[in-house]
Order: sequence, then C-alpha cells, then structure tokens
Amino acid sequence: MASGEFVHPPSIPPINLTTHPVYRIFELQERNFSGFLACLLLGVGIFSLEPYYAYKWRSPATLFFTYLIPILPVVLVWDGFMSALRTRTPEETEALLRDCGAATDISASWEVRSGKEMFMWPVGEVNWIMCVKKER
Repeated sequence: MASGEFVHPPSIPPINLTTHPVYRIFELQERNFSGFLACLLLGVGIFSLEPYYAYKWRSPATLFFTYLIPILPVVLVWDGFMSALRTRTPEETEALLRDCGAATDISASWEVRSGKEMFMWPVGEVNWIMCVKKER
C-alpha cells in the first residue's frame, strides 16, 4: 500500500489497526530530484524498448503512438511525475498514522520503523515503513 492511499485531513486509514500485527507501506518514488529523474528515465526506456514490444505483441500502433505521436511516453512520464508529487516521506506517513483518529494510541501500541533501499542505481530508491504491534 502506498501512503498516497491516505486522505488528509481528516485522515482515516483504509486499514483496521486492530486486526493485524504488522503493516508495511512501500513507496517506489520520492518527492525529490532523483524521483523525477527516475520518471524521465522511464520515458527514455519506453523509446528504447518499444520496438521489441511492438514486434512481440505484433502491434504497429504502439510504434505509431511512441515515435510519431508520442502519447505513450508522455502519459507514462506525466503519471510518474504526478505520483512523485503526492508521495509522502516516511516521517510524513508516520505523522499521518499518529493523527489518523484511531481509537488506540499509535505510539503506545505500535513500533514504527522506516528506511530506504536502492532498487535502481543511481536514482531509484524505495522508502519502506513497517508498523509492528508491540507485545503486551
């Protein structure tokens, strides 16, 4: 689940915090220069890999909408930019979880861990957040 699934304010998470002992949230984008650069690299990748997929799918229309009227790369890059703009940092997501209006106090009953791992060198990093219910 991406943290963009939370609506704020007022925020009510689409999860029931009382039923599961662990929740994980992964964000494949960031709201910074490297996140936007990764989206641009996706557009470059579309231009370079499209002939292979046009041949594989027997679809000359994909060539037409990639090279003559570049709708496919523009839509994919635009969607990536919009997703990057609405991506939350782990700190923002943790604050959102704390202010979500749940009946239980998140900080007292949950341990929140977060981190960042490289998945596409040099610009692709995944932000992860893990909420683990504390044992009583």
